[in-house]
Amino acid sequence: GVEAMAACCQVDPEMVGTLVLGCVSGAAQALVNVSDKRFDSGCPVTINVFLVAGSGERKSSVVNAVFRPMSDAVTNFEDSRRHMIYNDVTVDGMITGLINGCPARVIVAPEASVVLGGYAMAKDNTNRFLGTASSLYSGEVLTRIRKDEDQYAPDRRLSMTLLAQLGLAMEFLSDRKSV
Repeated sequence: GVEAMAACCQVDPEMVGTLVLGCVSGAAQALVNVSDKRFDSGCPVTINVFLVAGSGERKSSVVNAVFRPMSDAVTNFEDSRRHMIYNDVTVDGMITGLINGCPARVIVAPEASVVLGGYAMAKDNTNRFLGTASSLYSGEVLTRIRKDEDQYAPDRRLSMTLLAQLGLAMEFLSDRKSV
């Protein structure tokens, strides 16, 4: 499977294997927890992928090949799962979507600059976005209090598969403003 897809897409098998793990994680996260049986606890089986590849390394082609079956499948759903995969996000849009829409979302960005350079990761939003993603990764309840409503949404899941070129990855990872 992985080697055949890598040969077909003309990429390293490691890239395909990593993306397959991200895809399977995104598809399974609503159904499976990783748990410590001693304490009957657990957290989502979510894997967040940040893959660095150079320009011309066929990132979009391999992402399309790996995620296309999942994308095709969810478009046939007639419920909120139809909107579980997206590639551009704001912090509030992500939270609202998880509370009121599909409880398990997958961000897939063959060009991570769409997410990392977008509104979600703007100077004032980076820590909030990463904090929310980290809380969801840990299996924490998603809560939001606003003037006219309190929202409490347990069991929400978010996985991310982001592919970045080296320059963007280094800039993002070395940004000391985000903690």
